Amino acid sequence: KNNLNFRTESEKKFEAALKTAEKENLGKAIQNSYKSMLQKLEEEKLLELRKNKEEIKEHISDEIINRYYFKKGEYQNHIVYNKSIKKAIEILKNQEQYNKILQND
Repeated sequence: KNNLNFRTESEKKFEAALKTAEKENLGKAIQNSYKSMLQKLEEEKLLELRKNKEEIKEHISDEIINRYYFKKGEYQNHIVYNKSIKKAIEILKNQEQYNKILQND
């Protein structure tokens, strides 16, 4: 949303290849292919970011909290975001489901 950008290694290498192609006066078709590939890489990168948004938020939160509140704060943050911990709490609150797991049905 803030138009902040980062470059993947793939993008850096394609940009370097594009610059080399321009220096070597390669045809416009090749340059257009490079530009098209860079655009596709950007789209895929954004798609992956959206797909992994919750996991990324959890890691960023861990880093920030760990710097201010150390491990104790990080563990408290896991209770809020970690899917496994949330599921475990849900099971512990459901006596029927908890007993079923203990009986190994």
